[in-house]
Amino acid sequence: MFFFRALTAASAFFLAASPALASPAPIQADLVKCDTELVARSDVDVLDVFTDLKGVVDEILPEIEGLIKNNTLTQDLVMPLINDLTGAIKNATSELGSLVGTSVTKRSTDEDIATLVAGIITDISNTMDGLATANIDSSSLDLGSILLDVGGVLAGLVVALVGVVGGILALLLPLLLPVVGLLVTIVVGLLGGLLGLIL
Repeated sequence: MFFFRALTAASAFFLAASPALASPAPIQADLVKCDTELVARSDVDVLDVFTDLKGVVDEILPEIEGLIKNNTLTQDLVMPLINDLTGAIKNATSELGSLVGTSVTKRSTDEDIATLVAGIITDISNTMDGLATANIDSSSLDLGSILLDVGGVLAGLVVALVGVVGGILALLLPLLLPVVGLLVTIVVGLLGGLLGLIL
């Protein structure tokens, strides 16, 4: 997809310039504790975080798609929606960080979490791809910044999720094969998080 082909080329620079995304502090603390104790978290709470996020995303994406369909896509009209979208993703990332250290529960909902997360990411990808390929005057829209912002916060969200639900990546990546370009962004984000712990 055009969105993630463009995003992949710039993701390394973006994540390197964004320490908060590359190595969130809660994840650093969590990984350090892994040497001596089991990572604790509540599956139900994680699922709730993404259920809430999906509700917000499902309201925002149709509005962006409406601008595309009606040929009314401008920076002034779309940026409040993009800001709402990235803000919701950042809030979910922060909420995941707060779950580190919660009581351990059965990990029976990991598949549900992976399916829900993959659906959210795929929906956002499809809308961003439509945005990237819309027939608009490029001078009226800072498309590059929008794609980097959205892709960057998505990568940060997945990094935070992996920090809370350690085995989720193996379930999540196969579900994201239709948006294969995003896999590179996620890998870059994960490597950035690990490098942040080492340096």
